[in-house]
Amino acid sequence: HPRYARESLDSMSGRSNSLSHSYRPSLARLNKKYERIARALTAAILCFEARSQYAWAIRAIDDWIEWSGRRPRKEAVASACRVLAKRYRGQEVMALVTKVLSIPAMTAEDTFDPSDLDVQNDDSGKESDEYTYEKAIYTESINALHKNGLYEEADQLYEEGVSNGHLTWAVLQQEENHKDTASVKQKKQQELQLDLHGMSAAMAHSAVRVSLQKEIMRTQSSDDNKWDRDVIIITGRGRRSGEKFRPVLRPEVQRMLTEEFYPPL
Repeated sequence: HPRYARESLDSMSGRSNSLSHSYRPSLARLNKKYERIARALTAAILCFEARSQYAWAIRAIDDWIEWSGRRPRKEAVASACRVLAKRYRGQEVMALVTKVLSIPAMTAEDTFDPSDLDVQNDDSGKESDEYTYEKAIYTESINALHKNGLYEEADQLYEEGVSNGHLTWAVLQQEENHKDTASVKQKKQQELQLDLHGMSAAMAHSAVRVSLQKEIMRTQSSDDNKWDRDVIIITGRGRRSGEKFRPVLRPEVQRMLTEEFYPPL
């Protein structure tokens, strides 16, 4: 734990204590030791997932946080989310995400590492935002919840991630140009554009559901209570899908609109 580091003693006491210093390692040494043990703890949680031991996975995460005062590795949190979602414990997945992200970032582990997680995206050339620790946790937890049919919890996490600035809001803001004619401005106001570039299939599902739900609420609160906007959903051409230029999001969104909405869209 960082509080046992030599630097922490200085910051708490405000003066050097040579006797205490002789028994306290530096923060750099503690970080190096933590990185070695973190790999073992991650492997243990992956084993718990393989055996569907969700209670032990959560216990390991809790002990990890108490012991180290640091964020668990992304792979470990993702593994715990998957095993919880398989047991349909959606609220516990949300509680785990909240607990982990409430811990301040301390080490390089909290920055992007492309090898940590493999998330399939469907994009058409636009570079995705930096894949931060927070974005990775939200993405993997939403993927796990969606895969096991826990759509409500997945939508709540998507909305939370957007409100906290870690996920991209799907609704595009229509920018008005002073050269636009009155008809062009009216057309922009009548369109609801959703941009799903760079999202996994599960994330895209939540983005579409949350966006349309908010639009329905806006319509119901208006005076005429009438849906008067066209919906345009941008899915991309599949440049970063598993098979080159075979879109993943388009068929998924089409299926969702016809099967999960009534009447079908």
